[in-house]
Amino acid sequence: RFVRKGQAINMIFQRCMEQDYNPDQFLTVDRTYLLIYLRGISYSPEYDVEVKCPDTEKKFSTTIDLNSLYVESCPDSYGPVLEDVLPTSGYKFKYTLSRGKDEREIQDYRERRIKMFGDGSADDTLIYRTSMLLDNVEGLQDQRELQTLLKGLPINDVAYIRGSINEPPFGVETSVTIVSPFTMEEFEIELPLEANFFFPRRKKTDDTQA
Repeated sequence: RFVRKGQAINMIFQRCMEQDYNPDQFLTVDRTYLLIYLRGISYSPEYDVEVKCPDTEKKFSTTIDLNSLYVESCPDSYGPVLEDVLPTSGYKFKYTLSRGKDEREIQDYRERRIKMFGDGSADDTLIYRTSMLLDNVEGLQDQRELQTLLKGLPINDVAYIRGSINEPPFGVETSVTIVSPFTMEEFEIELPLEANFFFPRRKKTDDTQA
């Protein structure tokens, strides 16, 4: 029930903090770091996953060392006002970084759309999320008008906005390099947050019960 309502992660954070902070106010990048850190100290930094070789389409099991993920601290010069200029149109824009409450609102929006229009409808969640985190573009602040603007901007400008919002210069690097046992070639994946992230599979051993 708590997972469906988006409350499970907040409950984990609240039960692991001495101070009475509201995890909904944590930046998404900080929540990701906390989630990975807590998993590492709760079970072990060894995270067993199943991935697919991009060349052969064959699946294989591998282990990711969570301690090896690179973490970048927030630069002192970053913020507090986040603003930039679009590379193609030259429009000035201000934005915010997503927090836990924003991600829950976006998830609620996606679920409402599915209930109203079904799974086959066009998913505009990405545009909704981007417009929600934009403070303004050249003074334009209305969210519906921002969505219309985003649909009309050059794709290079839209990608630049999303990069600014989604890729701040700090946080944990979740891109992981894997070596395929079938081709011995390296490829990259995003750290998969599977069901066994907090419910690790029990490893098989050669021990037998008497």
